[in-house]
Amino acid sequence: MKLAHCRELSVPFDFIHVNLSCIVPEYSFVRAINVPFHKVKVSRSAFSFRNVDAVSNDTYGFQNLNNEVYVGQILVAGHNFTVQLDTGSSDLWIDPSDTNVVLQGTKDTGVTSTICYFDTTCASGSVLISDVTFGNLTIPGQAFINAVGSNATYGNMTGLLGLGSTSSYASAIIQSLDGDNDVNSETFLQNLFNVYPDTPNFISFLLSRSDFGVTDGGTFTIGELAAGMQAVQQTPQLPVLSENGWVTAAAAIIVNGREFVSQSSTPSPALVGDQLLTSLDTGTSRAQAPQPLVDAIYQNLPDAVYDDGSYTMPCDSKINVSIIFGEQTFPIHPIDIVVVPDPGENARTDANNTLCIGAFSYLESEDLDILLGDTFLRNAYVVYNFGNWTRADDGLPSMQIMSTTNETQAWAEFDSLNSARLAARQQQQKSQKTSAASRHPYPTLQTLFIVFCISCLIYLL
Repeated sequence: MKLAHCRELSVPFDFIHVNLSCIVPEYSFVRAINVPFHKVKVSRSAFSFRNVDAVSNDTYGFQNLNNEVYVGQILVAGHNFTVQLDTGSSDLWIDPSDTNVVLQGTKDTGVTSTICYFDTTCASGSVLISDVTFGNLTIPGQAFINAVGSNATYGNMTGLLGLGSTSSYASAIIQSLDGDNDVNSETFLQNLFNVYPDTPNFISFLLSRSDFGVTDGGTFTIGELAAGMQAVQQTPQLPVLSENGWVTAAAAIIVNGREFVSQSSTPSPALVGDQLLTSLDTGTSRAQAPQPLVDAIYQNLPDAVYDDGSYTMPCDSKINVSIIFGEQTFPIHPIDIVVVPDPGENARTDANNTLCIGAFSYLESEDLDILLGDTFLRNAYVVYNFGNWTRADDGLPSMQIMSTTNETQAWAEFDSLNSARLAARQQQQKSQKTSAASRHPYPTLQTLFIVFCISCLIYLL
């Protein structure tokens, strides 16, 4: 294997500048996947922001569901399944309950495995072995959980493909099959990079925006950079600080020009000073952070009200918030900081459609300080490099982040984006009322006459 010429640096917990060519092998030909996805409504989240439906028509079936769930089409035992693409977990599972699919030609390992998520949903079932195809890449003998009847599937989702750490600490399947040398228990991406050694072992996500400022599409890649994003190669390499997933250190947040820090609640020895253990998770829509940081963002806003871990406030509340990683500052678009909730999510916002909800809510955890989902990911292009998680001779796993939001432009366009999303919200509410009325029409004269006759008969009897 020929590597691009570069100087190797071994600095486990500092932020260092590297060229991605130091990470990615040079080949005359590589297998890679670079596909667009688009937004579709769905119902899955740790925070209860729901909605779903629609079908993707692009090459590999990638979609973005309600700004939080990226899904793709995979083939398992010759059958199509729509699986969430989740950087916050590591295993593959499917639920064929609603598909009328009978899995044939699979091998039953005789082992049961269970995965539970932050939102308390779980996927549990027999661990089966089958060929799995993703795009134009086929993995023979892939282990997965046949999670029949799982409560972790919503809308048109029929499974989940974990894109997180490939270590045994992160994989329920690997732990369940521990000691069984006759079964390949490795994660899907570990197997993919083994079967296709010419595919550089990194993935990336790039989100684009709609006229309302929310996610409207983007590109998910395996083994290559998204078009026009080559400059990410010059960004710092952020060390991954946990064997369990894509976690690194954030230094602080900036709110309207003022910097705020908070003491970490985790016992991680990798953190220095006031650094905060932070996860970049495609399976999460919004964001969570320690109470002092969330309060710093919202509590001084006019008419802001705290309610059960989060804030509500007028939708036209305009805030400049940035996250600091190392020496880099990443602005978050104001349209992402104050968001329109789903119907039924919050009683106060249901009663007043000029009120919105804060995208950041409280996080109380001994394992993590900040959880950044789409609220942050809409504002950056992120490369997740697996390093020696998947190839022993590679360096440490890392992430590289490049800002895609211009702070000045974002501030200037907030008012028009906010007006557009409020108009869309009002139209949605109007449509829902019209739909409800059509399901309960006024009685016809014929119906009234029949009711009158029945009433008379009852009276005479």
